[in-house]
Amino acid sequence: MWLLLAELIADLLLLFQDIKFWLKKRKRRKFEKEHGLPKKFMLYPSQKIMLIVFPISLILFISWGLLFTDSNQDSTRGKIIELAKILEK
Repeated sequence: MWLLLAELIADLLLLFQDIKFWLKKRKRRKFEKEHGLPKKFMLYPSQKIMLIVFPISLILFISWGLLFTDSNQDSTRGKIIELAKILEK
């Protein structure tokens, strides 16, 4: 319940940030057009968050996968050794 409420609040705050940015970008484009300036590259706040979250999650996913693959190999080797002993008998 609390997690759902926190997620809803986070989404609303992100939406508010995007709307505020949209208005700021609109003003900036109007100013650039009036004064003959080149367009400035602008990122939405949600895009900035994704540029930070994606590489971090990718690194965590890869490191998590590397940590837990070794434990599976050890248990497999142990089972193979047990099977070899049983077959020798």
